[in-house]
Amino acid sequence: FAIVRLVLPLSWKGSLLYTGLADGLIVLIGTLAGRREVLSLAAASLVPTGAVLLLAVSLLPEPPGGPYSATALSLLNVIAALAAGVVAAGAWGVEHLRPQRGISQRLLHLMGITALVAATLLLFPGIRGGLSEGLHFVGTAESGSFVTQELLPLFPIFGRPTGQPPVLYFGYLAYLLPVAPFAALLAARDPRLREPALLLAGWAAALAAMTLWQVRHGADFAPAGCVVFAMLLAAMTEALRSRLRLPRALAVAAVVTISLGLLWTPIRFLYLPKAISSLAALRAGPSSQDRALANPSGSLTRFLQSVRKLTPETSGYLDASQVPEYGILCSMNLGSAVHYVARRASPANGFQDLLDPEIFFESQRFFAVRDESEAISIAARLRARYVVTMFYPGLRPGSIGERLQVRDGRGSATESPLERFRLVTEGPAGGVPLSDLFGFRRPAQVVPYKLFEIVPGALIEAQASPGTRIVARMRLRTPLGRGFIYEARGVSGGDRVARVRIPYPTEGTAPVHAAGPVAVAVGEKLHRIQLSEADVRDGATVRIEGES
Repeated sequence: FAIVRLVLPLSWKGSLLYTGLADGLIVLIGTLAGRREVLSLAAASLVPTGAVLLLAVSLLPEPPGGPYSATALSLLNVIAALAAGVVAAGAWGVEHLRPQRGISQRLLHLMGITALVAATLLLFPGIRGGLSEGLHFVGTAESGSFVTQELLPLFPIFGRPTGQPPVLYFGYLAYLLPVAPFAALLAARDPRLREPALLLAGWAAALAAMTLWQVRHGADFAPAGCVVFAMLLAAMTEALRSRLRLPRALAVAAVVTISLGLLWTPIRFLYLPKAISSLAALRAGPSSQDRALANPSGSLTRFLQSVRKLTPETSGYLDASQVPEYGILCSMNLGSAVHYVARRASPANGFQDLLDPEIFFESQRFFAVRDESEAISIAARLRARYVVTMFYPGLRPGSIGERLQVRDGRGSATESPLERFRLVTEGPAGGVPLSDLFGFRRPAQVVPYKLFEIVPGALIEAQASPGTRIVARMRLRTPLGRGFIYEARGVSGGDRVARVRIPYPTEGTAPVHAAGPVAVAVGEKLHRIQLSEADVRDGATVRIEGES
């Protein structure tokens, strides 16, 4: 364990959660059991661990969160190791000098030593700040309208809403999660297993509680969860044998059947489709079809690779001293993928607690607003040039997010079209959306993702008597083979000018392109207009000669 404790902080920024919990449980169990050799070994291994970590910290640049960052290797790792060593040494010293027979006295002594060490450390503002950051990172409950599924609780807790049904994560075993650690406590009745069983029970109980608060900690709970759930099922097998006097084979078969029933929901919606896709790919043998498109992660990767090809490079991806020329607005659930696959900046990702709150909420509010001018103002403040949208059944009707993803920015009987957003590409062809990971139903021919560019648009003007209607239509084709018509309407005012704004050129090389010129009807007259890429990008005014 000493080797793991040393290697883990060097390879995983969240190591304090594991090492702190494990060291605390080892010292607690060693103290309660009166095992001086356990306490002495813990103290003897923690001191050199702290020394090696101190050397590593001194050789590395200061972490982004400061010298006491809880989310990166920092002095906080060193202090945690040394503090645990001091507590272990103190507990050993008390037990060595004044051996206690009662568990309560040992616990009181340990609590006193721990409180003294903690009070000393908390005198230092840097340590207090680092611990506060760590507690916030582990247990933060985001406020506002924009949260990721992983930060929601498994069950409703203190009025906090939940995300996906609990059975989608753990099957019906989710309802046994609060009591699963007691399986390890039952095993602790055996003197031969007592100490490791207590360690397992404490580890599983702590991570189960964190999972109940935020489902993202289910990954941390999973290894211990597998063991305690297996212990529960084993106890169920023995109960069937003893109470119903079933043969062992029949009892095992019954428990396996029950287990499959309890786990059927995640098997049906998550694992079985993946297995079927994998088997189909194996049977097909060598194929020109891109197998990455069969799953949500691969589909997202392929789409964002196309985003990288279709958008200009920015400064700062490999040089933090540079500032990117523009950003891409996207759902917080796509932000990290936009960074690492598309290699473009985005103001939002799942690490909300590490981002500027104002920028984060503005970027997500963009998709919820209904007014195009307000959306453009948000994009301008965030210096965003592109927008990535994704299929999601919860899109609010009439919001910018819904009008882009579902309607391609087109208008309706009651709404004007979006004038400043042009669809650049969509796809990937044959791909599936990220929402498949959560079991959402979707149309068979769903478009998983779309990329829009924010442009000034070309302004078409025509001289016309007041009240004359102007209608501009153009047919567009997408790389998925879809065709749709973009239509803009206007009415001539007192200045005797009819105007419409078009965000698409008639000549261009983008995957989404026009199938011909713009047909502009001014009153009873029909005109066919060509718009260049420069017209759309520069916001040029294109005038139709003559009066209608």
